Amino acid sequence: MNASRYCPKNMTFFLCFLAEILPENRFFSEYDQMASGTLLAGLLCLILVCLGVAVSTGVLLYWLKKPVRSSELAERLISRALPVPMMSIISVLLVLFYLLTSWGYQRFYPGDELMPQALIIQVLGFHLPMVIAIGLLFHAAGLQAREVFGCRWKNAPAHFGLSIVYYLACIPPVWFLSAISQYLLQLTGYVSHPQEVIEMMTAPGPWVLRACLFVIAIVAAPVFEEIVFRGIFLPFMVQRIGFWPGLLSVSLVFAGMHFHIPSLAPLFLLF
Repeated sequence: MNASRYCPKNMTFFLCFLAEILPENRFFSEYDQMASGTLLAGLLCLILVCLGVAVSTGVLLYWLKKPVRSSELAERLISRALPVPMMSIISVLLVLFYLLTSWGYQRFYPGDELMPQALIIQVLGFHLPMVIAIGLLFHAAGLQAREVFGCRWKNAPAHFGLSIVYYLACIPPVWFLSAISQYLLQLTGYVSHPQEVIEMMTAPGPWVLRACLFVIAIVAAPVFEEIVFRGIFLPFMVQRIGFWPGLLSVSLVFAGMHFHIPSLAPLFLLF
């Protein structure tokens, strides 16, 4: 029986781990000759999921005891919403820098294959100019980052700790939804591939380039997305169309902009 046919790709690490501890079970036999390091990665994933289940259970119980009303969250977000003229400028700059970066990449690297240098060009031609432009707009309008994003340096350690807790709590539902979505896509005959950024990070190359790609994918890109989507567009959309419609619409745009169908549902939930 071919287990890989019925199991999503993100379950491979778990299947490898099960093949190691259940060698007599032929269902997992095809995973007992995986590449070196796969078992360790599977064990790490299993530990993270178990931690995530424990943390998500604790968070759920806490929310049931002290529920947070959507109206309270909406008020906090609306108080940080930027005015329409500034949002219009930011939207135009986003499109402009994106098109210029895409044009520049195609000019230097013609062809359909996406090179690892694309991430570096994206940071230098899109992320960095946008952050600078947003900072200049805030300065010209007399706005401070703590007013727009609702954060202060003295609260940074507490927010960082909470971010780890919420990240662990998100792992089980995101992983489960990812498994379900990939399974449904396989039923429709869709051939699932990893995101291009994952393929670029795992491709052979100089360690300096791989280190740069890792920092960009793990640090630079997520920070930029936090600033633009959760920090700027979410408060504005909640102010314009309400809490739930605003949250759902921004989540959909956030998931869709990654242009990766298997990740659409997990990214939508993650936002």
